[in-house]
Amino acid sequence: MKTLVVIVNIIQLGIILMLLFFHGLSLGGPTIFLFFVLMIFPFINFLALMIVTTPAADQNVPVSVEKKSLVKRSAFRLNYHNIDPKPVFIVKGTTFEVQDISKSGLRFIAGHKLRYRQKLKGNLALLCGERLAIRGKVVRIQDHEIGLMFQQDISDLVIETEHRFIKSAHKSKA
Repeated sequence: MKTLVVIVNIIQLGIILMLLFFHGLSLGGPTIFLFFVLMIFPFINFLALMIVTTPAADQNVPVSVEKKSLVKRSAFRLNYHNIDPKPVFIVKGTTFEVQDISKSGLRFIAGHKLRYRQKLKGNLALLCGERLAIRGKVVRIQDHEIGLMFQQDISDLVIETEHRFIKSAHKSKA
């Protein structure tokens, strides 16, 4: 997708430069000024692609997979896609199955609609036995998957304890 955006920006820039080259000053002052203003946008788009730090839609990549892209995650993400049972996030008596978690947020499945930027308060029950009171805001909705960003990060120690618990549980099943 990013490659396509870069290609489109280069084509847009090329069209503007070709028009200026072939028609030159016969376009008139205001038109030439407009072309120079329009030339800024491909550069801004390209720079935005280079400095973006969080992916918008591609959240389903397991932790073990290294993606070769310009966008990198800022925190370790613990994925529960091959693990059963999964941790749960409980909000007002409703239980949601957690898909992955990091120190700054989690992704869970919701059967009903939640609103973007909706604030949630609930309890997170991890597999290692930890129970955490969580406050956060919905930052992503994709199909029935909800991305929740915590109001306050949870401890790296909690994530590490959960990671070790999952590894030891998988070893004992094998």
